[in-house]
Amino acid sequence: FKTFNDRFGHHTGDKVLTMVAKTIISTLRPTDIASRWGGDEFVIFIPDVEIQELKKLAERLRKLIELSWIDLNGEHISVTASIGGAEVRTNETISSAIKRADEQVYLSKHSGRNFIHIDK
Repeated sequence: FKTFNDRFGHHTGDKVLTMVAKTIISTLRPTDIASRWGGDEFVIFIPDVEIQELKKLAERLRKLIELSWIDLNGEHISVTASIGGAEVRTNETISSAIKRADEQVYLSKHSGRNFIHIDK
């Protein structure tokens, strides 16, 4: 994201973050919780969901973000999302599940970006 901000400016980067946040919020259920985690990362807590539904949601978000774009003086700038997720295991702390999800984001980014990796 630093490269994006360096190329297009922080104002455009802010527009991208806003667009991604709106996409996330519009896709979630009222019981789900989304928050900006830092920089260009978001964290989403989705209670009471099966792992297959989590994968479907992640793929839907990835596609919606990929199909979105920002208009910069007539130039359409598209963005992608590398998504990682993890199911909270029985007797697992939230911070442990977040760490595993973060590792999945790392895998997504290093798979060529615009991928999804979910850890059960």
